[in-house]
Amino acid sequence: MSRDLHSHYPSENGKWLLVATTDNWKKCLESKSWGVKERYKRTIQRMRVGDEFLVHITGNRTAGICEVTREYYYDNHPTWDDGNLYPHRIGLEPVKIPAEPIDAKASYDKHLRETHRTSGGYFGNPIRQLSDFEFSIFESDIDKNLATTQMDKRLPQNTLESSSEKNVEPSIGGSSKGELSSSDLRETITYQDIVRGIGGRKIQQGMNYRVNGKYSIFLVNTSSMARYDDRYEGGILIYEGHDIPARIGANPKNFDQPERNKNGSLTTNGKFFEAATKYKSEQTHERERIQVYEKREKNVWIDRGFFFLVDGRKEKSNGRLIFKFVLVPEMIEQVSEKEIDKAIAMKDNYIVKEILATESRRIATVRNGQSVIRKHTLENYSNQCAMCDIDDPGILVASHIIPWSEDKSTRGVLENVICLCVLHDALFEQGKITINYDYTIEFSDRFLHRSKIYSLAKQITKTQLRMPKNVMPSKKLLIKHRIQAQ
Repeated sequence: MSRDLHSHYPSENGKWLLVATTDNWKKCLESKSWGVKERYKRTIQRMRVGDEFLVHITGNRTAGICEVTREYYYDNHPTWDDGNLYPHRIGLEPVKIPAEPIDAKASYDKHLRETHRTSGGYFGNPIRQLSDFEFSIFESDIDKNLATTQMDKRLPQNTLESSSEKNVEPSIGGSSKGELSSSDLRETITYQDIVRGIGGRKIQQGMNYRVNGKYSIFLVNTSSMARYDDRYEGGILIYEGHDIPARIGANPKNFDQPERNKNGSLTTNGKFFEAATKYKSEQTHERERIQVYEKREKNVWIDRGFFFLVDGRKEKSNGRLIFKFVLVPEMIEQVSEKEIDKAIAMKDNYIVKEILATESRRIATVRNGQSVIRKHTLENYSNQCAMCDIDDPGILVASHIIPWSEDKSTRGVLENVICLCVLHDALFEQGKITINYDYTIEFSDRFLHRSKIYSLAKQITKTQLRMPKNVMPSKKLLIKHRIQAQ
């Protein structure tokens, strides 16, 4: 599958059986990794993020179920105590772990002995893929065990009744690092909820183009162990495209992410890249509308709402070509446009007379209008740098968010200009300082943090942009500047 739900959606993942000694299993839990010898390298390379595996330990016992959180990697650091390195590894996260291992022989004898004969042969291979039916047999044993254990841990009914005034409830799992906040609990949904929301149509990959003819769906996983590099940058979603379909003996991470299929038609990457390109080149003013769901944990998703696709790029990463898609929150954009339209409609004396307001864009009539722009920019910011306390007009400039030469539609538009001192103007122009959509100032990772200029700039730079008297900087253009600075 291409960017299949091995990376995002756990309901249709691969099922596996992995076998270890009791001591090695304990080390696996501690290190959250599993390793095999050279002869099983190709098999473990087939495992994908989101796949689930049964853990079988010596003595015909089932020790639990884990989920793959990191795909194949090589590591010869000693982890296990039996003298073997097991350098071909995957990352794991426990999913269902009974308090004590469960006897597997009874279920094997009942359901599998006729077709697989001896249990020694069945459990003798350190790693093998299972059918859904085989996996469900032993998962059912684990579920029954956990249910019984949970029942035993519950408080007696009279204890619950006597504690009602304190709102005491049976604890299920307790607090943890991955605990959901109250706001997340209000927004969380299951995969089945997502499917019902689009009329019952199943989605089989992370990127889904116009699933109902109206909008698209992205399934996001920002975990450090995720298969793809999805992340948020100041409210902007940076979403990686999908790989080629997985094939036995071939690692998709060694190949360029595809733009077209063999028959010449566009892949999902290609469709979204084409949509972003058309918007950027002004072939259309319609942006692709995308519903975003973010994976929180197994079959728990957070509804992040709608985003707009504003950019698509091809980038080199580890020697191959990948796609990066840039999305901005729909609500932020709506507010931003209203603010801009309201400011322009006022037509007060801070609006540059040389600017022509048209239905599609507001542009300056001539390049020498920049001197007029500077005058009105300084007036808009009360003759003071928006990032520090410098108020000497001699070293204040009208700093363009999007350069004058780059986009004609932003020329002469006060929403595209900020009053800055020459120092902050240079840093802003070079992308070493950016401004988030909430007008907070951020230093880029591209900045040489040990340099003297960084120390000076950091010392005098405010954390929040100074607000102008009238025309606010365009959030849309600030987002574009931030994207270009990355």
